[in-house]
Amino acid sequence: MRIVSGAAHGKTLLAPKGMNTRPTTERVREAIFSALAPYIEGAKVLDAFAGSGALGLEALSRGAAAAVFIEKDRRALDVLRKNIFACGFNQPAQVLAGDTNHVMQTLSGFDIVLLDPPYNRGLITKIEPQLLSMGFLNEGALVMLETSSKEPELFTDGRWQLYKSRVYGDTAIYYYGIG
Repeated sequence: MRIVSGAAHGKTLLAPKGMNTRPTTERVREAIFSALAPYIEGAKVLDAFAGSGALGLEALSRGAAAAVFIEKDRRALDVLRKNIFACGFNQPAQVLAGDTNHVMQTLSGFDIVLLDPPYNRGLITKIEPQLLSMGFLNEGALVMLETSSKEPELFTDGRWQLYKSRVYGDTAIYYYGIG
């Protein structure tokens, strides 16, 4: 697994061992960041359920000003920190260990949120209220949700506007904003 484009192009990323993480493939990451390209430069990004950090690191590589990574798995946290160091993004990257729903309650001011939760566990429903809380998202913010194409977990609040969706095999990608 490698960074696809930008300042850290070609840097190899480690992946946590075991089945607790499912890193986004390079092909899907390329598609995600092609769609997000006009919004990345200078953005404050949240990579929730970060795992290896591939999504947030790709954003930093392509010009995001800062990225916050949330992960609770200890093995994944170790790999995430090594990947950040390997890409040279120690300064603009912040790693927060813990349950995504709880950690998100202490954060605000994001331009882009990258969500790739474990599939089919109902985690999107748990964090949706926090995403919609006052100040969490900046005006014009985008939320990218990666989920299973077989059992997609979608946002349910009527304030969301679905801008775009794509399916790549077993993976579905959704891009949302506040309507």
